[in-house]
Amino acid sequence: MSGDVKEASAEYRIARQVNDCPVGYKRTEVGVIPEDWKLSVLEGICGVIDGDRGSNYPSGKDFSDQGYCVFLSAANVTKDGFKFDELNFISKEKDEALRNGKLVTGDVVLTTRGSVGHLSFYDESIPYENMRINSGMVLIRKESNEIEAGYLYLLLSSFVVGQQISKMTFGSAQPQLTVKGINNFVITFPSNKKEQTAIANAIFDVDALITSLETLITKKRAIKTAAMQQLLTGKKRLPPYDKTHTGYKQTELGEIPEDWEVVSYGQAFQFLLTATNSRSDLGEDGDTLYVHYGDVHMRWDSVVDFSKDYVPTIARHKVGKSSLLKDGDLVMADASEDYEGIGKSVEVFGLNGLCAVAGLHTFLLRDTGMFVDGYRGYLHLIESTKKQFDRLATGLKVYGLSKGNLKDVLLPVPPKEE
Repeated sequence: MSGDVKEASAEYRIARQVNDCPVGYKRTEVGVIPEDWKLSVLEGICGVIDGDRGSNYPSGKDFSDQGYCVFLSAANVTKDGFKFDELNFISKEKDEALRNGKLVTGDVVLTTRGSVGHLSFYDESIPYENMRINSGMVLIRKESNEIEAGYLYLLLSSFVVGQQISKMTFGSAQPQLTVKGINNFVITFPSNKKEQTAIANAIFDVDALITSLETLITKKRAIKTAAMQQLLTGKKRLPPYDKTHTGYKQTELGEIPEDWEVVSYGQAFQFLLTATNSRSDLGEDGDTLYVHYGDVHMRWDSVVDFSKDYVPTIARHKVGKSSLLKDGDLVMADASEDYEGIGKSVEVFGLNGLCAVAGLHTFLLRDTGMFVDGYRGYLHLIESTKKQFDRLATGLKVYGLSKGNLKDVLLPVPPKEE
């Protein structure tokens, strides 16, 4: 190839990449795709099937916790696929009286009312042979041999289709998606089904890996929890303390090592002043960091590190005379919607001169000298301490601890070195 031809060819490639798209690709309404991929509306490839909404539609008296056919609810079709924690069944007679909406292998279930856009795939791994959708869902069933079922499910779960679902959903009080809108989804797929299968298998393999890792993490957390209970109560001791202690003694908390103490929260901590602002007062541009009790419950686990964790802010003048946090302080949520969260606490680190306060529905506890840094955040996990929290909490829908009750809660305390 001559130099002029090479130069012209290079200029052509550059111009095509800048003005259009890379060589071997084409620009479409859903983005840049390979030239040999196809573009279609969903209606040309799949059927969209509504559930039966006629006179035979099941009512409360038709449901049971066991039966012939699963009748799906919104709780069963989630953003993470099928969930079968709670199931409604209908009888064989009721199932046979219904028309549309019975699942077959390869169907994709899409929620169309309320929590719009949740997808689940009905394949051989699902343990129920007979399943039906309710009136807030549709079945998407492939009707063309051009597309592979697993690929179709992953495509419908993709960002490209997710954007179309968002645009076509209407209604604020009860969001909805119509069959007409679903039929107009624009989809793209390889013309070669072997490529579709390869793509689907690669993604499903990653999903399987993630699931196995999540299972392993759950197992490791259980091991950690068991180890913590042994260590925080002295039943298991680390070297050299496993060889130097002289025995155990009986206390109000049960048996603990003889060289450990039992103290109350009132003895172990000063109780300092907290702020009382709601979440609506918080933002991004305040000059004071604000530890909200909701974040203690949901965002952090035993520690809040201001050098790396996100913490909302508030204007300093709005928090009144609230005490400023110091590294090593303990912030405890004094209210919880469930028993698991009663007494949840985080130890403060990484302030480095930053101004921060503990907020509404929290206790701010400052150590009187009994604990080393890093230990305080785990106190609420001691089994005997947690039982006291649960016993002392009051309330029906929200469970709360009072300062007076908390001051009397007892803790087992090892020597600082241990």
